[in-house]
Amino acid sequence: MRRFRNRSSRRSSSATSAGAETDSGGLLVNATGGTVFFDYIGEMPPTLQAKLLRVLERNRARPVGGTDEVEIDARYVFATNRNLPSLVEEGTFRQDFFYRMTNFEIVVPALRDRLEDLPLLADYFRSLVNVDGTAPLLEQGAVRALANYPWPGNVRELQNVITHLVLTCTEAINSDDVRNLLGKKPTEGLFTPAFLRSRPLNQLLPQLEKEYFLQLHADSGGNLKSMSATLDIRLQALYKRFKMLGIRPKELKQPKYPK
Repeated sequence: MRRFRNRSSRRSSSATSAGAETDSGGLLVNATGGTVFFDYIGEMPPTLQAKLLRVLERNRARPVGGTDEVEIDARYVFATNRNLPSLVEEGTFRQDFFYRMTNFEIVVPALRDRLEDLPLLADYFRSLVNVDGTAPLLEQGAVRALANYPWPGNVRELQNVITHLVLTCTEAINSDDVRNLLGKKPTEGLFTPAFLRSRPLNQLLPQLEKEYFLQLHADSGGNLKSMSATLDIRLQALYKRFKMLGIRPKELKQPKYPK
């Protein structure tokens, strides 16, 4: 997160001189004195990165329909689920923009790496659906069943699951309700000792890689963009890897749990 504080945020009198009927200012100009949140910043094309970098360096922007730049006094917050240093090395993310925006970094672990937060999050999402106070309670067994799931879709998937459970269960939500909804955990049954002993090394390694990609595909709910982000490779490289391993993503059976 990068903070920008300027002494002045005066608007230019020529902001409407280009023929605009109203001085709308635009997102950045109107954010003066507040916070601008940029989500999925890793997906921003380099051309827009260059334009935003200019704003960050000069603390100035041109209002919509205007000809002169005005000063901006705002806080900028950026979020991404991509590995930005890897994108910088690949040349798809500007290095100067990366260093300009990462003055202060907060890393939020995936839900599977902070399961101690799961009960609080589950109860919060339940409260969002519990508009009339009649939503079924979550039993401890249901919470344990939720904690045993890998959550490839992270917190958004948890909200989806809790909403589904609240709307479909008439009594208290138990572990069977959770397991019936999520189905078999995608990570079960792979890389077992029996599987590892069944092939010589020269056959095992390619098969392990194929099984790993199939497992990751299931864990991501078939979301190839999520897979490429997890693997820190470009989507085009992921398709090439699938072809090399003889995997056709469109023909794969989708997992039972909600996306």
